[in-house]
Amino acid sequence: MCQQFIHILGIILTSHSWGIFGDSYGRRKTLILASLSAFLTSVLSSLANNYWQMILFRFINGLCISGSTSIIFAYLGEFLGDKNRSRSMMASSVIFGVSCLSLPLMAWLIINQKWSFVIPLINVTYKPWRLFQLCCGLPSLICGFTTFFLPESPKFTFSQVS
Repeated sequence: MCQQFIHILGIILTSHSWGIFGDSYGRRKTLILASLSAFLTSVLSSLANNYWQMILFRFINGLCISGSTSIIFAYLGEFLGDKNRSRSMMASSVIFGVSCLSLPLMAWLIINQKWSFVIPLINVTYKPWRLFQLCCGLPSLICGFTTFFLPESPKFTFSQVS
């Protein structure tokens, strides 16, 4: 329960800052940075040796996730005209909601497994709950790499010209 609170606290504390960062350095760069950082902190939290490391990495993950969620709708909206913008925002919100609803199913499939193995180099026994932490970060990895192939938002690009 505390882990979830810390994660959400990270999201709440930095969503405004990520918006300013996206306006200053570009939405595309911000999405790439936030997404890949979120994946990295998911990997680190899956390898945490103790409770406080887990709390720290989940908090930092919340900070990074906030960047993606606060920028993505502005980024998407800047590519669309008034006619299609609201439908596209609604569709992307539905996709986001459905993916959040799929997390309990994914947790049930992964966490109920009975395997484990030791990673002696870092003294961690890797169990299914650690794999679940890692799997929760995979959408961030996919988003980060996919964004490399997308253009910068038109609004930011035009603001750099003038």
